[in-house]
Amino acid sequence: MDKVIIVVCVLLIALLLFPVRHQYKDGGSVHYDAIAYDVYDMHRISGISDEGEIQGYTVGTIVEIFGFEVFNNTRFEAIDTNSPYFCGRVIETNSKGFLVEVTDGGNGSFALGERVQVNTELHSEYKAGDNLRIAFDGKVAMSYPPQVTSVQSIVRQ
Repeated sequence: MDKVIIVVCVLLIALLLFPVRHQYKDGGSVHYDAIAYDVYDMHRISGISDEGEIQGYTVGTIVEIFGFEVFNNTRFEAIDTNSPYFCGRVIETNSKGFLVEVTDGGNGSFALGERVQVNTELHSEYKAGDNLRIAFDGKVAMSYPPQVTSVQSIVRQ
């Protein structure tokens, strides 16, 4: 009988504490959802201009326990349009440019691991696996994956 109680308690704790991970296509947010708590690692596109350009992101963390918010440090981070850049590894090339996985968000406000389409005529110079630093004009097309179209410079690292 004692073993049954122990097994039931362990299963109950497992149900309450082990989360399910949800990745959102809103700029890179992740939600960890368990019965007892929720954790949101925010990186959500915010501030869309009339032309449909992303002006910034809501970033930070929210923690809720049994539906009550116990921690929230979210804030709006505007994209630096004076000298935005990010670093990434080329995943694949295509007819418009190449797809990169962000390894350093720089000041372009991309999340680590986020995939970004870089549209440039210079795509034939790069191949999968190249590590690049990409400077652009700060404008990001609202799509999935996000697209950078006005590249100012690309430097191999």
